[in-house]
Amino acid sequence: MDETAIENQPPGLIVRGYLTLDEIVAPILAEASQLCWWVNVQSGPFDPLWHYADKNEELVESFQIQTSTECTLWKTGFVSTLSPHVVVDEWSYFYGSAVDSVEFVRRAIESDKLFRSGSQMAEFLAYLCDNKDLFLIYVDGWWEIYDGNDSRRQRFKDYFSDASLTSWRYSEENE
Repeated sequence: MDETAIENQPPGLIVRGYLTLDEIVAPILAEASQLCWWVNVQSGPFDPLWHYADKNEELVESFQIQTSTECTLWKTGFVSTLSPHVVVDEWSYFYGSAVDSVEFVRRAIESDKLFRSGSQMAEFLAYLCDNKDLFLIYVDGWWEIYDGNDSRRQRFKDYFSDASLTSWRYSEENE
């Protein structure tokens, strides 16, 4: 395991509660709306009753970045426009990055590959830090926030003052 990657990983925050995506990004809403996102949610990412009603399907398609990855990729504006309709369930993942759509597809593929490997979690978090990206995980009754941007991470800490610090360290015993 790369010890430098472990040292460089951001301290994570654990925020307890059954919060929506809107609620978890509240302290950084304006900035979150300017990020591109990869989203991996088992049951969605949208409430199907909303998604397929009226012209919502067209709206969703206007924000989606077409690619062959397993997760869905979204253009800037996704959070401010569509997050009220995102369904979060156990083990929902959101990765945000402040780059253009073309660079984001490359970054999403790379970060998704590191994340899915499991054993490269330290490298994944180092990648997140190097790129000043944001990673949100909803488990079941709590969110984990890993942010490579110090200013943004501080806003999360200030807003969720009762959040606890955590560090995602992949143990070699788990290999």
